[in-house]
Amino acid sequence: MKQTPFTTADLLGPTLPPAERELRLIAVMSLSGAAAVEGTSESLGNDIDAALLTTVRAWSDVVLVGAGTARAETYSGAKCSESERDKRVARGQAPVPPIAVLTKSFDFDPSSQLFTDTEVPPVFLAPQASLDDPGLASARQRLLDANAQLISTGDGSAHAIIDALHTRGFNRITCEGGPGLYGTLLAAGLGDVLHLTIDPLVHGNVETTLFGAGGNYNARLALEDVHTSDDSVMFCRYRRTDQ
Repeated sequence: MKQTPFTTADLLGPTLPPAERELRLIAVMSLSGAAAVEGTSESLGNDIDAALLTTVRAWSDVVLVGAGTARAETYSGAKCSESERDKRVARGQAPVPPIAVLTKSFDFDPSSQLFTDTEVPPVFLAPQASLDDPGLASARQRLLDANAQLISTGDGSAHAIIDALHTRGFNRITCEGGPGLYGTLLAAGLGDVLHLTIDPLVHGNVETTLFGAGGNYNARLALEDVHTSDDSVMFCRYRRTDQ
């Protein structure tokens, strides 16, 4: 495949107006299909992949992530440059998107960088049963004391999660995983665009496959665009065709 110069804007591709709803999934995996190597995705991808993540976050109203991924990847808040902030404000978006974490336990340390290295407090999405559980009252209060926002996702289903974000004005949603969350959304027929970075690493021990969770489901995607960097990392953009 011939490599041609490209930008992260090329990888982002066409976008809808900010008032229109769109759910984008962004992921990186090895050529063997692994979502992580030695527990995290840190060694996968390259600098272009990191820049793409920043670009997709700058597009979004909110960044959705599962609790396990947020802990394993030591999440901090999203960062936007001054020019990105100006563009977001001009589009009617907040200057920086919040990180929205799915949880049932509220088991997060308020002294972690998810709370301390961020411009906006994190949002925690939880089933109503967890919000009503008296045994979790102290854990919920710790997050509230750290200025986090707690949002009910009702029965905790995939559609209820996305509806809860839409209800609060988050039209552009970016999902950063992990595999369980990708599977949950895809199995429910959710997800408009998938940004998939494929690292040319082949290895025998695949601990967790990227799309192996979420039960028995089929999702039909169409390849919309593909680019390859000089180090053979492939950047694919797929669009869901079976919705």
